[in-house]
Amino acid sequence: MKKTLALMFALSGLAGLGDNARAATLLATPVIVRPPAACNPTLDEKKSITWQKGESTVAGIKWDAGVSAGIGVFADCTRLSAEGSVGVNAKLFGALTVKALDVKLAASSKADHTNTIEYGVYAFGFKIKEKPLVSSTTPIHGAEDLGYILPSGDFDGSFSYAPSWAGGAMAKVNYNSVAQVAADIIYDVSPTEVTVRSIAAGNMSAHVDGSITYKGFDLSDSANFDAFRLVQSGRAQLFQDVGSTWKAEAVNMVILTDVLGVDVGVDVPVLGHKSLFSMTPGGLNKDYSFTKNVTKPF
Repeated sequence: MKKTLALMFALSGLAGLGDNARAATLLATPVIVRPPAACNPTLDEKKSITWQKGESTVAGIKWDAGVSAGIGVFADCTRLSAEGSVGVNAKLFGALTVKALDVKLAASSKADHTNTIEYGVYAFGFKIKEKPLVSSTTPIHGAEDLGYILPSGDFDGSFSYAPSWAGGAMAKVNYNSVAQVAADIIYDVSPTEVTVRSIAAGNMSAHVDGSITYKGFDLSDSANFDAFRLVQSGRAQLFQDVGSTWKAEAVNMVILTDVLGVDVGVDVPVLGHKSLFSMTPGGLNKDYSFTKNVTKPF
């Protein structure tokens, strides 16, 4: 499944760096305590691409879906850092808003000659893979190819409501959902490079059957309900160019299509074609890039 979706996934957002500072007290006589030198960032470039279709009420149920994907590079006198995240949220079939995908990734090369990495990949509340903060005095390199398939029945069910045209007759809609998401994450952390990459993809849909009995006529229709389809690719990178001159780059591309689209309708005698369950799909196609030469501050 991991390869069939052409590097699927959903990065649904990556974790921020933890605080590993440890206090140290020196007892000596006498000691002159000086305040630390000012450490202003020489680079702090972060960009988040966010989009929500917007909550709507259809068939008496609230619906919404959206995406957020962030990328960033940072440098000051203590560390060089790169980070990325991607998340897809959805409110479907009357359920609470769920994180269909949540990916977070962060890495640093520090002035104390340590390298750190941490990441987490989650889907529908399930932890696919999580690496708590790891610190090493040697370079850290790695890649993960991760995927998740929504278990059968997790988003299956039905709902009923009275269409405005049906004179009180109740329509019933049955749905059977499927979803799969995947993410590739790659990281390289050393004194000469700090790089994180994510490639994510995923989709969710449902087979929908709608029916109504109107003035003695049994009417029905079926259709495919598209919840979302995601493709994302991002990279945050700082690497040594010449001497103390480094190059910082951040690139991100997000495509979210087929967001909440469905059309289930019936042909009603005298009245003509009437909708049982219908929404017009939305979507997003956006990219971002940044590049800058920086001087390594330590």
